[in-house]
Amino acid sequence: MNKMYNLYNSNKEPVVVVSRNIDGQYHIKGLDNTQLAHINRTVDDIDDFKSTFNLLSFEELGQLDLMELLDF
Repeated sequence: MNKMYNLYNSNKEPVVVVSRNIDGQYHIKGLDNTQLAHINRTVDDIDDFKSTFNLLSFEELGQLDLMELLDF
């Protein structure tokens, strides 16, 4: 079973979906109506891709600030 997850931009919005293949490669597909919608590629190093586009995983988003918490 492939593990699937989103990567997020600096505004904490999901912009791509990542699926890890059995062979260890990552297939990356940009989400519609995002700046990275054109992305559709397979890479070996997800960290390199993340740093190229300044993306974060859900776990890397960090804590909510007070305004985000109040808006939530």
